Amino acid sequence: MNVLFLYSEVAAYFLSCAETLHRVYGCQVHVVRWPVNPEAPFKFRDYEGVIFHERKELDDKALYELYERIAPEVVYVSGWMDKGYVKLAREIRKKGIPVICGSDNHWRGDLRQWVAAAASPFVLKPAYSHFWVPGLYQFEFARRMGYDRRNILTGMYSADTQSFLKAGDIALEQKQDHYPHVFLYVGRYVASKGVSDLYEAFVRLSAETRHDWRLLMVGAGPMQQQMPAHPAVTFRDFVQPEELPQLAAQGGCFVLPSRNEPWGVVMHEFAAAGLPVLASDACGSATAFLRDGYNGYAHAAGDPGSLLAALRRIIETSDEQLLRMGERSRELSRQITTESWAAAFMSVLPNVE
Repeated sequence: MNVLFLYSEVAAYFLSCAETLHRVYGCQVHVVRWPVNPEAPFKFRDYEGVIFHERKELDDKALYELYERIAPEVVYVSGWMDKGYVKLAREIRKKGIPVICGSDNHWRGDLRQWVAAAASPFVLKPAYSHFWVPGLYQFEFARRMGYDRRNILTGMYSADTQSFLKAGDIALEQKQDHYPHVFLYVGRYVASKGVSDLYEAFVRLSAETRHDWRLLMVGAGPMQQQMPAHPAVTFRDFVQPEELPQLAAQGGCFVLPSRNEPWGVVMHEFAAAGLPVLASDACGSATAFLRDGYNGYAHAAGDPGSLLAALRRIIETSDEQLLRMGERSRELSRQITTESWAAAFMSVLPNVE
């Protein structure tokens, strides 16, 4: 069976899911992809059963010819940003083939979204048979676009759960003897990620309270230059996907302070690796992987004072309790796996086992 993904910028976690689709269901996975984002210069390993096609080399005619050559039984399209993808999706739907639209948009109820909802019967419905969303916030968006609950899939994003759970097994055993007092951030250094809020809150915490915690920030982006050197803050350059699980042993609490975060797979990754979590209320993945007071704490997006209070709650927590919170993070992380992702994708076809 051939399946086709018309994608934007691919990430390693998606490719792990695609590889699982091949392993479990025997699918040959074809992926049309945009160029790599220079702010996230990933280098990908080879993924079994996954064949890449470069979008920049395909005009609309060549894209259609690729579709005809592959003859996929299911097609996935990452949203509607690429007009060529949408055009092809409409043609495929005329043939009765399922076309899944992936969307991580939150429903905000602003004028632009109400206009989109009104236009959906004429723009989206002719192109997409199903909506695939990550979680709760996006489910409402799909419903507002006029899609029946039976045609909305959930669990659109999954971490490479196997790799991070395995890393967590090793890390949690090490932490029994010495728990690392390190707040860990992994992501781009851009305003939407709330990195300045995290830096400011941690520096204030260090000025106001005696503690032995450090802040480790891993990533790339222009805002690093706006955060001065601090003795308890370490900046590390962007790391490749295969290196991410290794950070689990170094972190004592994962922090995702985003001001705008449709989902945030990185929270799923480090929850699976056994870290307590601090996250802003703008993070979509917090609806799945954070239970306030159970495996971490939530804070108000864009509010360094609220984040400071959450950081303080962590440093006042015993190592034993932090270990328990990390185990709870792992428990929550198992809600979505690469296997459940693959099963959701295949669910649009009848009689698939």
